[in-house]
This record gives sequence, structure tokens and C-alpha cells, in this order.
Amino acid sequence: MNEKQYDWSFGIQYLITCAIGLTIFGMAAFFSMWTVGEAIEGIAGETAAWIAAGSLFGALFALGASVGTALLMQSRGVDARKWIGYSAAAGTIGAALGFGIFLILFEPETVPDSLAGLIMGLTVGLSVGLGQWLALRQAGPAANAWPLVTTIAFILAFSAGFALGGEGREWLSLGTLGLISGAITALGAVWLLGKKQTAVAA
Repeated sequence: MNEKQYDWSFGIQYLITCAIGLTIFGMAAFFSMWTVGEAIEGIAGETAAWIAAGSLFGALFALGASVGTALLMQSRGVDARKWIGYSAAAGTIGAALGFGIFLILFEPETVPDSLAGLIMGLTVGLSVGLGQWLALRQAGPAANAWPLVTTIAFILAFSAGFALGGEGREWLSLGTLGLISGAITALGAVWLLGKKQTAVAA
């Protein structure tokens, strides 16, 4: 008979590529979003600047979570172009929403790291998860749990990353964020797509 086992090498590869991708693209997001935001603020005002910065932030973070893992997901039957494209589009919308919440409900510069991590983890994690779910639907009903996996992963990752952040500690913050989100989503990916059939004696 056949016994299902989990392919943990797939999970380890997913963790590594996701963690590296989020760290590199996350650094690009942090360095570029305020430059773009400041340029737009001078033309279209503060609200437009925050939305633009959030959109860029979300797009780059979503690319970090999807570009490196795309070939792995393709090896499991997921369309790599949809995986990347849906992730980027959804991340753009989710982070713009998160930045909009900061601007509408709070004084952005005074938001505590714990609250910022919760809001960004929720908006980005849920939106990216929903986008990736569109590419995962053919994996069966179990794929419906993917947005929950990414939301939990990003809330914990952003909360820890923001808590460790500060001038000169960007790589530590982003590396921690990448490792936590990569580890949790890797477990979800193994559970969803990492099963393999092993023949055993009856």
C-alpha cells in the first residue's frame, strides 16, 4: 500500500528562498518607499504620498514572498506567473490599505511598533494570502486555509521585525521577519503541497 509522507526538503527550500527574498526585497522597500512618498507628497499631498509609499512597500514585500518560491511552487503544479502576479497585485492593495489605516486612525509617526506590526501583518498577510490562494485553488479544498497561514505568519513576522528595528538594525529586523514568515509559510506549503507517496509492504 502507499503511505503519505511529507517532503521536508521542499519545506527547507521554501523557507530559505522565502526568507532571502523577503529580506532583500524588504530592504529595497524600506529604502525606496519614503523616497517615492516624499516626491509624490510635493506634487499630490500627504494622503497620496502615504498610499503610494504603501503600495510600493506591499508590492516589493509580496515579490519577496513569491519570486524566490515561484519555481518551487511550479514544481508542485502551481503556475509561477500567477503566483508572482497575484501576490504582487494583492500585496500592493493590502499595504496601501494598511498605510491608509495609519493615516486615518493614528498619527503615523507615533504608532507603537507592536500595533504597526499587527496592522501591517494583518493587511499584507491576508491580502497576499488571498492573492496566492487564487493560484493555489487547484490544490483542493485544503488551499482555503492558505490565507490564514500567511496572515498568522506575517503578523508574527512583522511584529518581531518591527520590535527589533531601528537605525543600523535594518538587516536584523528584515532577516527576522523573513525567517519567521518563511518558516510558517513553509510549514503550510509542506502540509498543502509537500506530500509524497511512499510504497510500504502490506
